[in-house]
Amino acid sequence: MTEGETKITPDNLQAWLTEKFLEWAEIEAEEFDSNQPFTKYGLDSFGAMTFSTELEDELGFEINARLLWDNPNMDTLAAALAEELKKHQAE
Repeated sequence: MTEGETKITPDNLQAWLTEKFLEWAEIEAEEFDSNQPFTKYGLDSFGAMTFSTELEDELGFEINARLLWDNPNMDTLAAALAEELKKHQAE
């Protein structure tokens, strides 16, 4: 984490994750609905792999790309990833 960056916590994870997804998908915030499936925004299996790899790099732990398919929208993904983050922060 560099100076000025906010520490990612389970409480601010959804906002951070949404920002990362908007950057990855190259869409504007007003075009995004967190209840809509990621596939609406172009996420396919290759995209799930690349996006999960980007998240791993920033969060510092392995994320199975399957997590994106098991949680097909931002609301469900953020909740599942928050649980993973809690586990890894407790270690």
